Amino acid sequence: MKYTIITSVFVFSAFLLACVDEREKASSNDSAKCAPDEVNPNGTAELAVIMRGLADHSEAMKTAIQKGEALPLQPEILERLKTADRTDKNIDVQVYNSHADAYLAQMSQLYGAAQEERPKYFNATIDACISCHENFCHGPIKRIRKLYLSVN
Repeated sequence: MKYTIITSVFVFSAFLLACVDEREKASSNDSAKCAPDEVNPNGTAELAVIMRGLADHSEAMKTAIQKGEALPLQPEILERLKTADRTDKNIDVQVYNSHADAYLAQMSQLYGAAQEERPKYFNATIDACISCHENFCHGPIKRIRKLYLSVN
C-alpha cells in the first residue's frame, strides 16, 4: 500500500510537471509569434508589406539606372499605397496621403525621364520616401538613405 501511494504521487507529480512544461513551451512559442522581430518590427500590416516591396523595387531601379538598363515595371502595389491597412491606425491620413501623392508624382517623373536624367529623378523619389518616413515611421530611414545614387 505504501508503495502504491508513493508510486501514485510520483506518477501524478510527473504528469503535472509535464503539463506545466508544455504550457510554458506553448506560451513562449505564442509570445515569439507575436513579438516583433528585428527585420520586421511592424509585423505584417498591409502597408508594411507594401513598403518592403517598394524597398525591393527601389533597389531594382537603382541597379537598372546604374547599369543603364530599362527600369523595372512599376509595381501594382502602388495602387494600394493610400488605401492599405496601416500598422498605426491613428496617423493623420491627410498628411500621409499628401506624402503618398508626392511619392507617386516623383515615380511618374522618374519613369518619364530620359535615361541621363534618371539619377536626379530617382534621388528625388528617395527624398520623397525620407520626407514621409520622417513624419510617420523613422525606422527605415537609414536603409532608405543607402539607396541614393551619386549624381555627377
